[in-house]
Amino acid sequence: MNELIRGTMFFIGLGLLYFLLTLFVEYFLWLKPMGRTILFWTFIVVEGYLLFRFILFPLFKLFKLQKGIGYNQASAIIGSHFAEVSDKLTNFLQLANLNEQQVKSELLVASIEQKANTLQPIPFGNAINYTGNKKYFPLAVIPILLLAFFFVSGNSTVISQSLNRVVHFNSAFLPPAPFKFVVLNSNLQTEQGKDFILRIKTEGKIVPENAMIFIDDESYFMESTKSGEFQFKMAKPSENILFHVEGNAISSPDYELKVITVPSIANFEMQLNFPSYLNIKQETIKGTGNAVIPEGTRVTWKMSTQATQNVEWMDGISKDAFSKTENSFILSKNIVQNTDYQILTSHEKVKNYEKLNYQLTIVKDQFPTIIVNNAPDSLKVAKNYVLGQISDDYGLSKLQIVYYEREKPQTAKRGTIAIEKSAFDQFVFSFPSNLPVEQGVSYDYYFEVFDNDAIHNFKSTKSSVFSNRVSTDEEKEDQILQQQNDNINSLEKSLENQDKQISEMEKLQITGKEKENR
Repeated sequence: MNELIRGTMFFIGLGLLYFLLTLFVEYFLWLKPMGRTILFWTFIVVEGYLLFRFILFPLFKLFKLQKGIGYNQASAIIGSHFAEVSDKLTNFLQLANLNEQQVKSELLVASIEQKANTLQPIPFGNAINYTGNKKYFPLAVIPILLLAFFFVSGNSTVISQSLNRVVHFNSAFLPPAPFKFVVLNSNLQTEQGKDFILRIKTEGKIVPENAMIFIDDESYFMESTKSGEFQFKMAKPSENILFHVEGNAISSPDYELKVITVPSIANFEMQLNFPSYLNIKQETIKGTGNAVIPEGTRVTWKMSTQATQNVEWMDGISKDAFSKTENSFILSKNIVQNTDYQILTSHEKVKNYEKLNYQLTIVKDQFPTIIVNNAPDSLKVAKNYVLGQISDDYGLSKLQIVYYEREKPQTAKRGTIAIEKSAFDQFVFSFPSNLPVEQGVSYDYYFEVFDNDAIHNFKSTKSSVFSNRVSTDEEKEDQILQQQNDNINSLEKSLENQDKQISEMEKLQITGKEKENR
């Protein structure tokens, strides 16, 4: 057991010291693969020998896997540690030897049992010399403390890098360069079509004056921003870029700029479905989302996309998602007011990448216009005749006359006047025409024209109010007689005027003859 304890301390101490020696040799000499191969297998052989010599060999003895010393020799060793049992143990072995030689008797067996009982209380564990083994303790502790020092002081790379090169003895490793390139960008990632500025710096004993970046089969000088720092702009990359940097014959590792594919719109169009009452054919606008449209137009946005997962429509108040079919998106909305809106494209890595701003300007359907006046005297028609003009921006639907007894608007009735359902028309009306009215009653009336705006329940405009009294039959006859009398009187006056003209002509003729006779 003493030998196993000593062997363990020897194995730990000598093994770690040789381990550190191996790593230091490789670290300072920077051996080639052949040298590291020899170093590695030498280490394996030495450590194997230490393991066998100081650990396995004592274990074989302890578990009797190897022939050890004889009983008499062991007795002498035990007697040296326990003097009080030295003679007893010798006598016991002699009696046991006689028993093996078949010199048997009851007295001999009894003597052997008596001697064995006297040996049982002896604490053989006290034979392990712990005090003597303490002098080997520093041999195991010092290498452990030395190894811990490297890790605590932050120089663990000396151990780890050398160990890596020794373990991978067949691999080729370059000696450390006088400087190295360090990428300053937090990550080598950019969006498709967006400029990326690569920033690097050098760390080491020397600073190169120039640095070149190698992309595919081409090389470019990098811009020096300050001593030891360089930058290079990669203009609107469309795919991943492999590159490395060189300076003073020192090369960096290969890097890759990851280019994230961004959502993009390939084809964009708007279909304009105008209100049916306008009688305007559907219109398609391509490449833009701006338009001037009539109120109530149904707009359908259609687009083909690439690398797009979601398309949204937003006007600052609400947000609506487009319906997706493979790589196409569609959305329809009724537009009734001026609208500033955005179309947003996204996918799982980029949110709202494209923000397209557009405007829809609404042209509201105007109220119809109506102008009605009494017929001018030059037309020589009755006083109850009126002339009217009506118009609308998108078309007329009907014209009505609203009449009621004077100062009794609650009794109003309506009549329809035939018109052309176009944007402009004229009419002539003589109240009461064929309207059902009562004779001898005075009426107020006006005209009301309606457009074809079904969205707003057919907007209307009223004319000014006119007044007229419906004559009775007797009044009509009197008017006819009066007109006839007026005509007769007018005829008589005409005849009288004619007679006067004839008389004057005769007088002129007589006067002329008298002058001739003189």
